[in-house]
Amino acid sequence: MEVRLEDNPVISRIWKEWLEKDKELSGISKEDRISECKDYQWLYPKTKKVVDLEALYSSVHQRSNREEFHKWFYVVCNHLLSKVHLGENSYYRYKVNFRKLFNKEKCTSHEFSQMVLLVLAMLDYVTGLRGGYCFIEGSDKSYGYPYDINKEKLIHWDCDSFYGTATISGYAVPEYVVSKTSVVSFQEYGKDKNRISWTQHPDWLSERQYQTISSIEVEEEGIRNSSNWLFDYSKYQFYYCLSGEEQENLMKDWISYQKLRDLSCHIIGGCLDDNDKPDGKGYAGRFYHPLTNMRAEHRHRYLRLEGEKIVEVDVSSAQPTFLGLYQYQKTGVVSEWLRHCLAGDFYEWIRERTGAGEERATIKKWMMQYLYSCYQPNLKKDNKKEHKPTYEWKETNDPFLSFQQRLNRFLKEKEPAIYSKIEWHKRHPEYRDDKDNIRCYMDENGQKRKKKIGQGKWCSTLSYDLVRMEVEYIKDCIRALPKDLPFYTIHDCICVPESRSMEVQAIMEDVSRRKYGLTIQLKRENTSERGGGYGGGSDIQSLS
Repeated sequence: MEVRLEDNPVISRIWKEWLEKDKELSGISKEDRISECKDYQWLYPKTKKVVDLEALYSSVHQRSNREEFHKWFYVVCNHLLSKVHLGENSYYRYKVNFRKLFNKEKCTSHEFSQMVLLVLAMLDYVTGLRGGYCFIEGSDKSYGYPYDINKEKLIHWDCDSFYGTATISGYAVPEYVVSKTSVVSFQEYGKDKNRISWTQHPDWLSERQYQTISSIEVEEEGIRNSSNWLFDYSKYQFYYCLSGEEQENLMKDWISYQKLRDLSCHIIGGCLDDNDKPDGKGYAGRFYHPLTNMRAEHRHRYLRLEGEKIVEVDVSSAQPTFLGLYQYQKTGVVSEWLRHCLAGDFYEWIRERTGAGEERATIKKWMMQYLYSCYQPNLKKDNKKEHKPTYEWKETNDPFLSFQQRLNRFLKEKEPAIYSKIEWHKRHPEYRDDKDNIRCYMDENGQKRKKKIGQGKWCSTLSYDLVRMEVEYIKDCIRALPKDLPFYTIHDCICVPESRSMEVQAIMEDVSRRKYGLTIQLKRENTSERGGGYGGGSDIQSLS
């Protein structure tokens, strides 16, 4: 993947400042350069030898070193000066990011990272050590020598005509150089591993998905708003001192805005079928690409395909629906559970039956936790016995545990087949070495926090069965799409231009009738229609 410094206005501006400093250093002697570098050795508390820049000036490999330094400059700045990691120095993270960005199999040296830090100190962006090696109370992370960053310098800019501008807290910030996206052919893709990855998933028609994604246009408003978020350092908060929910939202925003900016610069990235995860923990075959973890509100508001809004046609209450269909295929009986899935009011029905007063979004979140949690997840890895219930009869004021208890009793009485399926998976989970073991607690300010207490825990495998059904259904749907239709998938939904969303909905309904003998309830999200967007469920009355 080509990484261009001009795609990030902050790094671009600092790089230009470095080029001016570089001219100055080139005009003085080696002894004077080294002498100047000695003034900044406080940057490396554990390094005994003097870190200098002579690899860029007096080395026989001067040319290749400068090319390498250019890449490392991007990697270090992109982490150290990001709104989320501001001042957080990590040689390990730099190496990981470098390997990922530039497709390097090995990368072990700290030298170029240290040289970039030296330059940032010379340019007055890194101004001091923020204390020594530190441990954050209640956090699972320790930090080695974080730096003080000159935030005022980061938000004060003198823009020239090369950039567009956006106003942040009264300051003008240089914009990205935006290149309009266009469809790309796969006949010539060179050695780019990201590009090649799209050719390796023909069952997902992934080359067609790449061509669609590469032709998406990003609205100017999206570029402007991403600037206002990504480069507003005046509102910086130390990430690891935030509550768990605040950390999660901050990270989601940061990733989503970066994906948006990358897409506007025609940086598409790779794709992955999770059966091929590098850790060897294959899952159920879901397809992932850069738009998968972009926030839904950002996709809806800022992206256009063939000049139109992008509508997502997906399965309403997907996981409960596939659980109901699983039991229907097994028994031939349409349960009340499945009836409400097909009617599109499943979560409202669950809320009524459990007497919960929470909003639909909370009920949905709780329902997913109930379906996919197991009993006694923290038992030892070598446990051979059936896992036992831990909350069914326990008196509690916790609203989620109370919801689980009421739901358990209701399903056991009214939906015994559904209950038995869920219960079996709760009692017979599998141990996952790759899963973090997290403990939730309240800090001294009453903030809910999460702490990693180990690696590996027991997990229900119910999601394996249901996601496999989802994957099979979506693959059947995309194979039935017209060849001229631009589309991409996000798990259980197919994303298309708005003008063709009804056509896609009809195709998906037809596939469900042929596959299951029932019409799955579908919804069209991000339409221009008022309050509409739902379809399907046409077989419900005939089943009454």
